[in-house]
Amino acid sequence: MGRASLIERAGGPADWARRLAAAAAALAACAFAASLAVRTVISPDLGYHLAYGELFLDTGRVVDSDMFVYRTIASPAATRQLGPGCWYDGQGRYRFPNANWASQVVMAAVNRAGGGAGLSLLRAVLVAGVLALFVAAMRRLGVGWLGTAAGVVLAAMVAYERFDLRPELFGYLVLMGQLYVLVRGPMGGAPATTAPRSKLTVASCAWLVGLQVLLVNVHSYFLLGLGLTGAALIDRLLRWWWARREGRAADAAAFGAGVRRLGLLLAAQAAACSVNPWTWRLAALPLQTLLFIRAHAIAGGTVQGWGHPWSIIAEFFRPFAIGVFRESKATYAFMVMLGVLGAGIVAAAWRRRWGHVLAAAGMVAAGLTMRRNTAVCTLVAAPLAMAALRDVLAAPAARLLGRLRPAAATAASLLVTAAAGLGLWSVVTHRFYQGDRREVRFGLGLAPTAVPLEEAAWINAHQPVGRLWTDVDMSSNMHYFTRPRRDVPLLTNTWAAPPEVMGRVLDYMAGRRPFAEMTDRYGVEVVALFMDGSSVALARALAADPNWAVVHVGAPFVVFLHATGRNAELARRTALTGETLDTKALADRLRRLDPVPSFPLYLAGFTLSHLGWDTPAIAMFDEALKADPHYFHRHFVLSMKGVSLARRGTRRMLRHPPDLMGREDWHEARRCFIEALRARPDYEKARRNLRLVERQIEAERHGVILDPLMATWGLSMSRTRQ
Repeated sequence: MGRASLIERAGGPADWARRLAAAAAALAACAFAASLAVRTVISPDLGYHLAYGELFLDTGRVVDSDMFVYRTIASPAATRQLGPGCWYDGQGRYRFPNANWASQVVMAAVNRAGGGAGLSLLRAVLVAGVLALFVAAMRRLGVGWLGTAAGVVLAAMVAYERFDLRPELFGYLVLMGQLYVLVRGPMGGAPATTAPRSKLTVASCAWLVGLQVLLVNVHSYFLLGLGLTGAALIDRLLRWWWARREGRAADAAAFGAGVRRLGLLLAAQAAACSVNPWTWRLAALPLQTLLFIRAHAIAGGTVQGWGHPWSIIAEFFRPFAIGVFRESKATYAFMVMLGVLGAGIVAAAWRRRWGHVLAAAGMVAAGLTMRRNTAVCTLVAAPLAMAALRDVLAAPAARLLGRLRPAAATAASLLVTAAAGLGLWSVVTHRFYQGDRREVRFGLGLAPTAVPLEEAAWINAHQPVGRLWTDVDMSSNMHYFTRPRRDVPLLTNTWAAPPEVMGRVLDYMAGRRPFAEMTDRYGVEVVALFMDGSSVALARALAADPNWAVVHVGAPFVVFLHATGRNAELARRTALTGETLDTKALADRLRRLDPVPSFPLYLAGFTLSHLGWDTPAIAMFDEALKADPHYFHRHFVLSMKGVSLARRGTRRMLRHPPDLMGREDWHEARRCFIEALRARPDYEKARRNLRLVERQIEAERHGVILDPLMATWGLSMSRTRQ
């Protein structure tokens, strides 16, 4: 057979070009999605996960009690509020079912073998597996390579925020495995008017039950596996009812057999949920958590809210919470994906694919409930929705385009390829993450602007005595990475923390309770804080307290020693102040932390500013702007510099006699706010502070200082637990 006949059979040169372009789009899309998995580790719970896994590796025991927590921080056990699924045993121990225990064992084993780089590679392997199953499900459902490529790009854009190394990645992988088994069988998509084309084999049932056992031990998403099987079961019931209604006895018998087999499978999967170290307690945990969140109005909060302690956890917020996710690329991608999913659900209903309708609609409902579910919603629902769209739109598109169809498909493939290529370039050059002001970078290992490696190294080198106290975000990592290894509170797992304990910690961080209570009761001699909006009040109080000394400043981290306690001599030798801090040495050190040096420099400026050290803060902001004059968040850095200048100017003008350099500070602050507004005209905080500083300049001409306590100047970088 000659070359001409081969081209002729394939549909001609135009068809070959279309196929090659679609294949190129698929490869580019997968490369972009995979690049999002090759990234540094930033999880605030990493230390807890590793400590738990190592405890199992060392002892063979699955631990479920509050081994290390400050037990008396809360009221007596009888009056404490329980977290979902938690209980007190006969010995008064606070216990919890850990839905992540098997994931944590794997993470600990990989960390022992390969350290931070090994953990990054583990995450890359998990994400690659998820994407492979996503593609396989799309192809099994009949989606072409062009549609698959577009789906991969969009799904990766939605899910990349959740690609950090967390147990839920293991859950995604197992759940996508269940989806793939189902679309090879009862969710293969036969119209309701015909007998099923794909049966549920005994081997498929065994796979689904085995995967359910694995899922219940790696992450709490295991109820979604039951949901997928339940959707397939309802689909078969509806088909059986329709066949009986129309008098198609043979089809009704075939559907009835499917109903019986799916019913038995669902019962087996439900029973499999109890195959875990806590049996029914862990099986009930997801439902208990949902009821707990609803009862305490936790989901849908805002970063400024101070209701239930869990209300600071960003992953519980609704996907479009104002002030938290509005400018994230994942938010915009999820908006587009919701449009695709909505259209796909309508198309599936048109084709009477009731199982697809139920599964996709259920996942959309879950995704709209809280931010943490947007990724799993997309990964599971997108193949089902896009398959339905392909079936409904393929014929009309062919009629509309006619002979132009190959050319249009080729052009669309080239567009997807270009978008994926641009995304890949932005990831490997770190621009992708800069746009969202995130600490993660393309590469391997731990991110030192998110994991307190420098701070732990300082403590390891100086070995201060006494208890270490940290904030919520820092706790597990700070305890894990200090040496000699400190016991890591297992209750840094939010599900297992008594909410009253977590609330008390947040009260100390926010200044609602005097921190001296902790110092006096527990002998706290070392404090390490992650500097964000939730811990600023405590940091300011300790920096102004002569009983405490700042001994280490990082990017977003700061370490204090009790200056009048057992570490008094060490505090005297290592204490830092705004006047003694070597800003040049600090800037040189921070530049080496991150491939985007502006990022740690401006984080350090934020930290220094909120310690009240405005002069070194201004120096750090200048270094950040110098390192990258076109930095993504130039407007934010300029505004922060303006705040520090304005506060320093006010302090200078309040001296006796006034230091007239304060006037120059005010004028320089005004120029900073104006420049920030040039960079971003809609930045309201800069506009507000510009009005304030202009009023101050005008009032001072009449001998009036409007803001003697600097109370009105402020700019927060609030960050919540992900």
